Amino acid sequence: MSLPFQRVVLANSLALRGGVSVVRDILAKNTPAAGFTTDEIYKLAIQQPPPPDYYNPHTEAGSRFPPIPTPKMKGKAKIPSPVPPNPEHPVRSKAFLKRSILPFLEGTQELQKARIERIVDKAEIFRIDKKGRKMPKYLGTQGEGTSMEKVWVWMPTATSSSKTQPPPQSMTEPPKPFGSEVGVGEDLSHLSKRRQRMRKRDILREAHMMKVMEGIKRQRERSAAGAELRRLQAERKAKME
Repeated sequence: MSLPFQRVVLANSLALRGGVSVVRDILAKNTPAAGFTTDEIYKLAIQQPPPPDYYNPHTEAGSRFPPIPTPKMKGKAKIPSPVPPNPEHPVRSKAFLKRSILPFLEGTQELQKARIERIVDKAEIFRIDKKGRKMPKYLGTQGEGTSMEKVWVWMPTATSSSKTQPPPQSMTEPPKPFGSEVGVGEDLSHLSKRRQRMRKRDILREAHMMKVMEGIKRQRERSAAGAELRRLQAERKAKME
């Protein structure tokens, strides 16, 4: 696993944990009865200061985020991904909020999606045409004023609204990558290049051994289950005879 990729894994984990904390803080302070749209949560989130323990591993390493990909073939350089608008904030972009943070809170049953009617500014209402393009729903003078529209909003669930304290941080941490016990995803930037190569080689070897041992364990479980099934079938056959 390359060093830039390790930083990406660490950055995503820290951003998810920090972003979840920011959104929870917003929900605890004030949640309107009509809920929050994704845009409203994003605008409030970027106004909140990052948690004290949040940091950007790419900034500390003096590296660009996201890292510039290395071309696999000579003469075919890949175009680097755009830098997120808020690289030093856990809610680094609206896409990260929509695809990672909010689904995480939905998975922990703290938020749920609902479709309700709200008064919306017509200038903020869009539709998707046949080519997948985002187009204004109302054109010209029709786009002035407000309209009652059905919109998707995020609302706290009944279980989360009854809680006075958020769950312990140890219970809300995002899942660790496979092999984290042997060092997968850890930051090696403090080591020299020679020690980094040695450490990455050791991590790859240990992670491979973990996969092998898990495969052996699953095979033994399947064999034991098959033997037990055959034993039960033999007993049933003997009783019938």
